[in-house]
Amino acid sequence: MKSIRPDLAGQILESVEKRMVTHPDQVRARKVSPGKMIIAQDGAPEALFFILHGKVKIFHTTLKGSEYLMAVAGPGELVGEVEILTNENHVCSVKALTGCRLGVVKKTAYLAWLREDHHFSLLVNQAICFRLRKISARAAMHLIYPLEYSVLKYIKDAVQASPVQRLQVSRKELAEYLGTSPRSINRILKKLQEQGILCVAKDEIRVVSMDFLERFLLVHEH
Repeated sequence: MKSIRPDLAGQILESVEKRMVTHPDQVRARKVSPGKMIIAQDGAPEALFFILHGKVKIFHTTLKGSEYLMAVAGPGELVGEVEILTNENHVCSVKALTGCRLGVVKKTAYLAWLREDHHFSLLVNQAICFRLRKISARAAMHLIYPLEYSVLKYIKDAVQASPVQRLQVSRKELAEYLGTSPRSINRILKKLQEQGILCVAKDEIRVVSMDFLERFLLVHEH
C-alpha cells in the first residue's frame, strides 16, 4: 500500500533533512502520537507534511461514513502536497498509525522551495505521478475484474514485497483498501482458504501456494 517507490522516498527524505539544516525556519519538526489526525478531510490546506519517521494512514470517508483506504505512507513520503498546489480543500484525511516525526512546511515556504530547487521539484512531481498511476491502475482493476481478483492481486503484491510470504492485515483494513465490506472480504478469504491458496488467521494472511495464486490470476487476465 506504499504510495511511492522506496528509492524515491529515500531521495525526498534526504532533500527534506538537508532543507531542515539550511532553512530551519521553513521546515519544522513535529512529533505526533498514534491515532492523531494530521490532516482532516474537507479542511483548508495550510501546510504539507513530510514523514521523517513512522507510518500514517491516508483515507477518504464517504457520505455514508465508510472509510476508503488510499495508502499507508512511511518515511520519505509527503502528504497534503496536491491541495497546496490546487488551493482546494483536502480530499482525504491523514491519521498517524504509529508515533511519527514529521517535517512541517507552510504553504508559502513550500512554494518558494519548489521555485528555488528544481531537483526537489522533480522528486515531488515523480511522487505525485507515481501515486496517480497506482490509483488509476487500482480504479481500472476494480472496474474490469471481480473483487476476488483484486483481493488476490493485492495479497500477491504485498507478500512479494515482504521477506516472508505473510501479510499482517485485518479484514477491515483490506475491505477499506479495496472499497468493499468486511463481509465480502470474509466470504472471499474463506473460499480462497478452502481452495488451498491462502491460510487465514485473525489478522494474518499466509500464501500457501504462490504458483496456484498466480495461475488463478492468469485465468481472470486472459
